[in-house]
Amino acid sequence: MHTPIAGPHTHANAGTARIMLLVCASLLPATAYGFYLFGWPAILLFTVTVASAVLCETASLLAAGKSPGQHLSDGSALLTGWLLALTLPPWAPWWLGVIGAMIAIVVGKHVFGGLGQNLFNPAMLARVTLLISFPLEMTTWARPAPLFSAAAPGLLQSWLLLVRGPDNADAVSGATVLGHVRTEFSRGIGYDQAVSGYFDGIDSLIGHTGGSLGETSAALLLAGGLFLL
Repeated sequence: MHTPIAGPHTHANAGTARIMLLVCASLLPATAYGFYLFGWPAILLFTVTVASAVLCETASLLAAGKSPGQHLSDGSALLTGWLLALTLPPWAPWWLGVIGAMIAIVVGKHVFGGLGQNLFNPAMLARVTLLISFPLEMTTWARPAPLFSAAAPGLLQSWLLLVRGPDNADAVSGATVLGHVRTEFSRGIGYDQAVSGYFDGIDSLIGHTGGSLGETSAALLLAGGLFLL
């Protein structure tokens, strides 16, 4: 007869708040590069989106009769807003970030019962909903205008972009490489001709191209992932 013994368990000092902050830290390289690449409009949109997520979290906790001070400290609302902001077009209008934050926190998280009980990733649920509801705003990609460069909008112009969106999308935006190639294919144009003058291997490698705030540099996203290992 065998005597039952306790199974092996690994113990680590890794609470929810620590895990959330570590993930945020891993996103820093790609986020910082996105800020550099797309300038003040991206910084302002990121701030609005994250702040909206924290405010929605506070309101949801109060509605549920929970202490905001105790639950906000776990960092989950910060991470949700951060992830959502990285998936948005960097020059998107402010209301896109606010609506996305509301969907992520209220619908994607608290409707299911809060942290750990949600069926879907709240930030990704918000992105899909925004893409279906506002396809034009979610697929208007700003061309890189590095911070403090001659092409970069100043702070005042960035506020106007945040409030109104781009006045002339053709002047500041363009299709991603894949989107451009797909369009050219539909016109019967071959790959070599489609990418000629539109695709630069070095720019693509370093992420100097249009796209969502946090997606352009795969190398920096990989570096952040390795940080977590």
